[in-house]
Amino acid sequence: MNKILIVEDEKDIRENIEDILICADYDVLSAKNGKEALKIIDSSIPDLIISDIRMPELTGLELLDMISRNIPVNIPFLLLTVLSSHEDIRLGMDLGADDYITKPFTSEELLNSVKSRLNKAIKNRTHIERLKTNIMKYIPHELRTPLTPLLGYSRILLEGIDSYSNDEILEMILTIKKSGLRLRNRIEKFILFSELLLFEEDYKNEQKNKKFKYYIESNQVMNLLQDDLNEREKDLIIVFEPCRLFIWKLYIESIIKELIENARKFSDKGSKIKLEGRKKLRFYEIAVTDFGIGMTRDEIRNIAAFEQFNREQFQQVGNGLGLAIVKLILGSINGTFKIESNKGEFTKVSVSFPII
Repeated sequence: MNKILIVEDEKDIRENIEDILICADYDVLSAKNGKEALKIIDSSIPDLIISDIRMPELTGLELLDMISRNIPVNIPFLLLTVLSSHEDIRLGMDLGADDYITKPFTSEELLNSVKSRLNKAIKNRTHIERLKTNIMKYIPHELRTPLTPLLGYSRILLEGIDSYSNDEILEMILTIKKSGLRLRNRIEKFILFSELLLFEEDYKNEQKNKKFKYYIESNQVMNLLQDDLNEREKDLIIVFEPCRLFIWKLYIESIIKELIENARKFSDKGSKIKLEGRKKLRFYEIAVTDFGIGMTRDEIRNIAAFEQFNREQFQQVGNGLGLAIVKLILGSINGTFKIESNKGEFTKVSVSFPII
């Protein structure tokens, strides 16, 4: 049974909403202002919050802001408002409200809004769980692939190294090295993915207490990427608006590294790669633009959906576990993922997440 918290200072309206939701088999909690609501949330996190905007002591907008800052769980939030409160609605949506209901409303309108938001939340959680499951199926194949040439050429050299010229031996050794590096890269990604799953709850608890602080700026990002550029240092343009983020170091650095690896992989040496970071209201946006092969609309749609791990598709579009890591992180921090591209011209990948 879904648990819904009602925050409304007008008793008649609050009780009316309670009756409607109870009759629809929802578990209902209620508070007459934002302060009471915070106490309830501290002991029992609801599946959805319905809150009036204008209330004494702590308004609905202030409540929404405090929840966004302090509660490490994405709780769908519906605002109750009157038709004339356009500015309040705008502020609420900027703060992260999922939707609003205008007063007066019918029982049907209320229940439809509640059902829609709860279904969306369930869909998001299901998507993340499916993503985790599919990654675990995908990983063994990805670890075996680079082992094939590594073991094959090693066997050839051990069985008859004298049968080959120095150039042939050198070529096989270079292939072994390349396969070893690919294997190391994939193992590191697998370890990272495992850490993300293992420490997800720890992260949420630490985030709630504001223990994660990460100061981001251009020089710091350049130092982070120094070992990952592979002779592309001169191609990279980095412009970051300095900002203190309350985010796990592992999360933010993983996002940046995976996005740069993708851009580097699909653009030629000598073409520019732009890496930008800037504040947008209460969010921080990181965007990576490369001027390489680009993508079609169908390819973008396939990546945006990104639920099933099709090995052939991954080898073609070249994302694999790295993209899964980025999307898993964003799912944990209420972030968003966006791709813009023109085939043969450019690809821009943007991620956005709450600053605090």
